[in-house]
Amino acid sequence: MKAFRIALSFAGVLVLAPSVSAQTPGQIGIDWKVENRFRFFRYQEDFDRHVAKHHASNATWRSILEVERDFMDDPDLHGRGWGYDLTPRIGKSEGRLCAVEQSGLARDPCVRVSKTEQKGVEENYVNPRSHLVTIFAKPGTVAAGATCVWTIAGKTLPPQSCALPVTQRIDAKKDVSATKRVAAPTSVSVTAQTPGKPDQAGAATIQVRDLMIVGMGDSIASGEGNPYRPVGLSASGFCFNQIGGFAFGIPILKNIISYPEDQYFRPGRANFTGLSACPTPGAPQGGEPVNDLAAFESARARWLAPKCHRSVYGYQMRAALALAVKHEKISVTYLPLGCTGATIPEGILGGKKAREMPLRGGLMQNGDVTAQILDLRNFLFAGGKKAREIDALLLTIGANDIGFAELVAHTLLPVDSDEYEAMKLAKAVVTPSDAKTLLKDLPRSFANLRRSLSPLLNDDFRKVVYVPYGNPAHAEDGASCQTTVKGFDVHPTFELGGAKLAEASKFVEDDLVPTLRRLAACDGAPGCKGGAQEAMRFADGHRQEFARHGICAVGAKDPAFDRECFYGDKNTFLDGPGSDAMGKPLACDRSPAAFRPYLSRARWQRTANDSYFAAMTFPSSAALKPLDIHDALWGLYSAVYGGAVHPTSEGHAAMADSALPHLEAAVGLK
Repeated sequence: MKAFRIALSFAGVLVLAPSVSAQTPGQIGIDWKVENRFRFFRYQEDFDRHVAKHHASNATWRSILEVERDFMDDPDLHGRGWGYDLTPRIGKSEGRLCAVEQSGLARDPCVRVSKTEQKGVEENYVNPRSHLVTIFAKPGTVAAGATCVWTIAGKTLPPQSCALPVTQRIDAKKDVSATKRVAAPTSVSVTAQTPGKPDQAGAATIQVRDLMIVGMGDSIASGEGNPYRPVGLSASGFCFNQIGGFAFGIPILKNIISYPEDQYFRPGRANFTGLSACPTPGAPQGGEPVNDLAAFESARARWLAPKCHRSVYGYQMRAALALAVKHEKISVTYLPLGCTGATIPEGILGGKKAREMPLRGGLMQNGDVTAQILDLRNFLFAGGKKAREIDALLLTIGANDIGFAELVAHTLLPVDSDEYEAMKLAKAVVTPSDAKTLLKDLPRSFANLRRSLSPLLNDDFRKVVYVPYGNPAHAEDGASCQTTVKGFDVHPTFELGGAKLAEASKFVEDDLVPTLRRLAACDGAPGCKGGAQEAMRFADGHRQEFARHGICAVGAKDPAFDRECFYGDKNTFLDGPGSDAMGKPLACDRSPAAFRPYLSRARWQRTANDSYFAAMTFPSSAALKPLDIHDALWGLYSAVYGGAVHPTSEGHAAMADSALPHLEAAVGLK
């Protein structure tokens, strides 16, 4: 096989699909593909392993869910996930992605490394001017032992064996004003000479199309619950105060310190060098020493963007990546903008407060997050003029607009508990009835979103793939979850309320999802005139399958750690004075560090235990602002703000499979 690698620059040729010239009988067949087609990956080898998984076992195409499970079975990954080493370790400035860790936004320019360019080539991320392409003679169309002479864009290369690769990077014509990134046609021809046989020839025309895929929305869009490097867990206990008794008499916004009988113990963060014990009752208030907070922050889970909990496992990134894997003659420029906690007014159209505020140099950083629409405009209008067009936009939004996190709090906390009362005082609890009231304002907010997106989409909402939420309230047989603490006893008060969960589930099915479908379709919604270009693509093929993989689903093939440590009846942890919880917080005979978030499970939703063991988030901008790391309120938030009642990586993979055909249709690919 004759292989040739070439870089093709862009010009203003607008075509819907790449083309290859037809071959007549007896001619050499020429084919080609773009290397490292997912430009968010700096290293070609990271892209190639996804290609290998999708086409393993001679399969034409394996689903994203199949590939995710294949990675889960990989003995070299140990259940840590394929994204574990993609981004930088603490103190390192650059990882294996074209992204800046603090924001998760694209690094521009980005140095990308291929198999043939080991030192890397600096690329403009938003406006790529070249692509690395492999060109080869199709097997069976050239005689064995032939010598090939390739001519690429008018340049003839020295003759070499048709079985050997030839590597070269060349420039082609550019049209810098073009916003649709399709390269100028590049002519390729080859002549093959074989002793004693007639010469053979072949020709083709190559055009590379680069697609701008944007991801926007809330925590489902960002991939919440699935850090690329999960938090390390200590085998020793970490003390939390608990709301109640002495503590509950203290004003809500002050630090809560309780007596030993009001304390409970959970695994701490590995490599944390600060104080793991609770403050002494009666000690002066004012929080932990600054170095304790800095030490705690340095041991956190790792995300593409800590403020937004952006994840490489999110369905939006997985769908964009799969598009690049499946279609060899395109490349994908992907912009991740989704942010946990986002609503339409605060998150997409306006700025918001971060759920988790990172430290640098021991000091808390700015906890503000820029509006997603502003970040998007800055990318599209790089240098003050429009540099790119959006080819497709993946969107999930609306749940936080009706109080999703607050609805989860209502579902998990018994109404007669001090914790429920404290959350009510902070307006951090929403009932299904409250959510129905909030839902009445969603059409107006959605109309505002359409108005802001319309000029960026050239008034064509067929480019938008809206992916709705899966219902988390089911067991493995599709039945509604019953009242249980399995997977939810990370906080002593939590209890998955069967009746309350069923009521919330009914609201999701009867009110929220139908409303989102109507808004996406522009079906009688505010601001809609009924044009064909107003309807978004609604990708809900995953929802039926989610009904058998809800948050209380249990399977015989679930990880041994889950079966032995999480499925008890409020006996997962050793609690209370006199126990050895400070030395061994788990009741089961396993180390907390043995938990693996990226192993296959019957449930496609993170439980509260999963959330704590994977992320252990300590948000710094919660409604009830805690003052030290043992505060009772932080104990509450740390168990849910790392992804509780959010999809696992398997759930996101299933959502990506649902979105992919709609994404292909949006960009005009079969």
